[in-house]
Amino acid sequence: MVIYLDILFLIQFAAVYLSLWMSGRVMKQNGSFPRRLIGGVVGALSGTVALTASFGAPIQILLTVIGIAASVYLSFPNTRLPKFLRLCGITLLCAAMHAGVVVLLYRIISSMPEAVFPTGKYAEGGLLLILMGISGVVSLLADRLTHFDRRIREIWVRVTYGGHMRKLHLIYDSGNLLTDPISGYAVIAVRATLFPEVPSSVDRVGRCGQIRRMRLIPYNTVGGAGLLVGFMPDSIKLMKKGTYREVEAVIGLMDDEARIPREYDGICPALE
Repeated sequence: MVIYLDILFLIQFAAVYLSLWMSGRVMKQNGSFPRRLIGGVVGALSGTVALTASFGAPIQILLTVIGIAASVYLSFPNTRLPKFLRLCGITLLCAAMHAGVVVLLYRIISSMPEAVFPTGKYAEGGLLLILMGISGVVSLLADRLTHFDRRIREIWVRVTYGGHMRKLHLIYDSGNLLTDPISGYAVIAVRATLFPEVPSSVDRVGRCGQIRRMRLIPYNTVGGAGLLVGFMPDSIKLMKKGTYREVEAVIGLMDDEARIPREYDGICPALE
């Protein structure tokens, strides 16, 4: 089988880009299209060099791993090390899956009669590229079928406070009826560990330098009643249809993080 360098690069790019997209979906990491594009190019260059240069298998594997790590770093910057390593592992797994699907389809087609199997200068390489596209379409359909309601259940917000901006991944819960008694704003309940500079216990609120921004929010649950410490940030921006718009809300700090699903940073009420 003869595959020309340009076709090989395109196949590698398609595999790496699709793998980055899939790993971002699995890890709920919101990477931008230009960054994934750059990451795909870097991963494709590394993979092409690993396959075409006369290196031994250990060097080829090392180049592939380095290329995937570089593409993940470029696609998802400012990612903490544990999540970065998981993203690398999932991206490698997805790339291997795409390669396996393409090789399997190629073997099935190549076993057909010559009248069916394409011939020509770019025939085999072009066929592999088409099969990679089919693999990508299958991935898109699988994502749509398994996560069709994600846009309804999940919300991204940017919270700015004291010169620091934090991007939070929240789950929408219409049952969150917490309200700040002073401003009347809805309360976004988040993990207290996300804002270590803000006191999360009632007895420390009086010693906070930003006392005017602090709030004590009464709550009532099956387990009992109490006061939730909250604060008014500089701004809260909610992502909607790919753009952020500013909303009015109070951030409530939850020490009991067991009430927040593990994969989310907090619980968001209806802010529409």
